[in-house]
Amino acid sequence: MGAVDEKPKIDTNRFYQLKNNKKLEQGKISSIFLTKLMHEYPDWGINFYNTSLNDLRETAFRVAKLYGESNKALPIEKINIENFGYPQDRFKIGNSYYTYNSLIKYMNYSYCNKFFNFNNKNIIVELGAGIGKQIYIIKTLHPQNSFLNFDLPVQLYCCEQYLKKFFPNDIVSYRETREWKKIPKLSPGKIYMLGSWQFPILKSFNFDLFWNSASFQEMEPAVVKNYLSIINTTANNIYLNQNMQGMPIGKKGTLKVLKATTDKTYLNSLSNYFMTDRSDAFYPLSRAKGISGAYEHMFFEKENKNN
Repeated sequence: MGAVDEKPKIDTNRFYQLKNNKKLEQGKISSIFLTKLMHEYPDWGINFYNTSLNDLRETAFRVAKLYGESNKALPIEKINIENFGYPQDRFKIGNSYYTYNSLIKYMNYSYCNKFFNFNNKNIIVELGAGIGKQIYIIKTLHPQNSFLNFDLPVQLYCCEQYLKKFFPNDIVSYRETREWKKIPKLSPGKIYMLGSWQFPILKSFNFDLFWNSASFQEMEPAVVKNYLSIINTTANNIYLNQNMQGMPIGKKGTLKVLKATTDKTYLNSLSNYFMTDRSDAFYPLSRAKGISGAYEHMFFEKENKNN
């Protein structure tokens, strides 16, 4: 659920494709040694093109900063990642601290800033916020926005505890919302915690932006269609960041889906919207890729926002 910013390491997953067992063992041993060396001496240029770990971090920061500027987003320098949750991959650029994951979240926000005015007093609904890092980024930059976060029990609890560290006076706990039969008048700047099973109360509640990043793809198409049917007339705008080819298909009992949720699922489910944009998603240093394909942004706007 995106709760841990681990130290970057050389990915050895693809080494298992090596048919030569000797090369496989040599690769694993070398990767462990080089990873330790890069963290012990982060200014040494021991990567390709004589780049160090700190070079990569600074480059990632510059890319995210330029991406934000190109989309007229608020400056990335306004963000500062505190040591809450003890992120391992935390580094300082200028006067602020960042993690690589926080740069990704800032770029997602910057992308949406092209199509959505975060400066208004918006109500933003996120399904599956995980630890809440995306909410943290947007609320830090635009504190007047209100948020409704729907998630599973464990994720919801962790998200509430994490965001409470940053915004102690703005969290409305699940303990207060769990009896809601409908959504009351919301206070600007508050973050409301709700269980995913409460999602149907959005069916009669109009709001400004629905956000889902990398969790619809993990569900079956019928489940995704059900979620989208609930907000198909009540969200003014919808942002999706997904692997549009879907996740690997498997059998029951495996960590795979039975049917893949693809771009067709989203397009067929959002009959009341037109797609403002569809484009490749990027991390600061690479194309955004998952275990079964590349990620894409989709931004939708309601055809008639007055209804």
